[in-house]
Amino acid sequence: SVKMRIKEHRNNIRNFKMDTATDTPVSRHFHNQGHNLSQLRWLVLENIVQPKRGGDRKKILGQREAYWIKKMNTMAPLGLNDYWSLSPYL
Repeated sequence: SVKMRIKEHRNNIRNFKMDTATDTPVSRHFHNQGHNLSQLRWLVLENIVQPKRGGDRKKILGQREAYWIKKMNTMAPLGLNDYWSLSPYL
């Protein structure tokens, strides 16, 4: 969920230590640029509902995340996404 994802980012920023689990592209950016937690902003780009006929919602979420990463050109070095996976399409 969005709430959990933002909570993870906040915890990683708050507890940032190089070369640990808290060293993520977002937390590293905040640390290196001297940002603080109050400067974290986020935006929901799309609401994905459970398909009426069932289906794998996690797979759909992964596909849509990959779509938005590509569309918004947020891969490093231009953005903070350091990878994206083709697994949601397989």
